[in-house]
Amino acid sequence: MNNTSWVDHSESFGDTVRQMREARGWTRADLLRELDKIGYCMHATVLARIEKGDRIARVAEALAIAQLFGTTVEEMNSVGMSDKTWAIIQLNRTNALFADTGTRLSEIIEHWLEERQTLRRRIEAVEGFGVTEEDDDLSTAYQLLSEFGTLDAIQKHVVIKRKRESAS
Repeated sequence: MNNTSWVDHSESFGDTVRQMREARGWTRADLLRELDKIGYCMHATVLARIEKGDRIARVAEALAIAQLFGTTVEEMNSVGMSDKTWAIIQLNRTNALFADTGTRLSEIIEHWLEERQTLRRRIEAVEGFGVTEEDDDLSTAYQLLSEFGTLDAIQKHVVIKRKRESAS
């Protein structure tokens, strides 16, 4: 797998910083003053080396510069890069996010399966004492199983929630 990322293209990021700075008519000193105004202090030598591509911007530096210019680090890095290279970078980023989300989701599902089984056992225990669905607690348990007891039910819940949010 190609692990191309924005840090592999420090020249592109640095070129973009320089171009955006010059487009505003700013000197490096002006850019440093503007960074200071948003609470980020950077040494002039660091900025010069970033612009020349001699130094990879640290994450905090790149984020502060992007924030100052009202953009993202990814967008700043794409200037001067071929569409293919940019597409590969975005694909790799999405691959990593998707894999991370999948891993976290599988952990959540494992926990959900355990909790669902526990809820079912508790329902059986309470029903063993003669408690009926008219009891608020048991009614709530059944409602939770109905709303979140299967992956399809959870998916339906998400769709309904999105519809409500988009309507408001």
